[in-house]
Amino acid sequence: MMSTIIVLPERDTLRAQAMRHVVDKLGFNVQPEEPKYDKEEEIWRVNCKVCVSNYITNKGEEGKKFVYHFYNVGELLYKEIEGDYFLINKIFKSDIEREVSNRYISLTKEIEKELLLIGSNSWGKLTLVKYYLSPLYAMISNLLDKGYITLSEISSERNNKFFKLLLNSGYLNIEESDKTSYIMSNKFEKLKEKQFDLINNFDIFETTEGIVGRIFGEHYEIIKDDFRIRPPTSYVDTTTAYYFDALRYGDIIKLKDKDILYSLYNFDGSINRYDYMNFKKSLYELVNTKLLLKKEEYYYGNENIYNSLYKYRDSLLSGGFEV
Repeated sequence: MMSTIIVLPERDTLRAQAMRHVVDKLGFNVQPEEPKYDKEEEIWRVNCKVCVSNYITNKGEEGKKFVYHFYNVGELLYKEIEGDYFLINKIFKSDIEREVSNRYISLTKEIEKELLLIGSNSWGKLTLVKYYLSPLYAMISNLLDKGYITLSEISSERNNKFFKLLLNSGYLNIEESDKTSYIMSNKFEKLKEKQFDLINNFDIFETTEGIVGRIFGEHYEIIKDDFRIRPPTSYVDTTTAYYFDALRYGDIIKLKDKDILYSLYNFDGSINRYDYMNFKKSLYELVNTKLLLKKEEYYYGNENIYNSLYKYRDSLLSGGFEV
């Protein structure tokens, strides 16, 4: 771990008071900036910044350390009364950790979007995607088998939201002859033909997996946030965490499972979210679909994926530097 040197301001200043509060309540890596007076509100505002270091390992090679400075991660408000300063709001360590996690997430948004599209032929093969998106699998399978789906097949609330996703995304057209059935749109037909080309034959099961994977990748935010289907995000988070570290390091690094698990801490603020056994299952499936590779106890990246993402390396180092 990198040591943090704290330079304390003069004892009786507002910044010194803020520094004492920050060190006591928020941690040594959080620092207050220069106080600014808000004339309209008649209060003093003290923004906080945080310094975070990451160490990236690589089997048989020297590790690399990266340091990020994140500004405006929290704000302390003080009221001045007869020369004394009184803190009038509270920010908690958990608030800072959550904000730092959000900053890391914003750094990786571009590679996450790219990974979702690159992995579109893989996501639909994964267990948690199959389970939580099962109504979508059924609709796609019926469309491929019969050429249409009926309103009676989408009567439940759970089915209806996936139906609306297909409809609003332009994958369905209403059957004009009876108004109770929906058929494939031209957009769906093109996606179907693309999947046929990928697998070189017509197999409903494999084609359904590929189409669901594509829809999962294209509409990941809706599925995750609007539908509140969170378990499959473990696959995306794990893949993103690996390539985030590999791209910053500048090579296809070889990591043990615990190294990837630790990287996930940056995105969530708590490793506890990722049950170790379920995390291992996710890794196993990601290797099976070639999103990650494995040799002995080490996991490493798919060269084609790494090369496709390399263009984002500079943006991943925004606000950070190697030491």
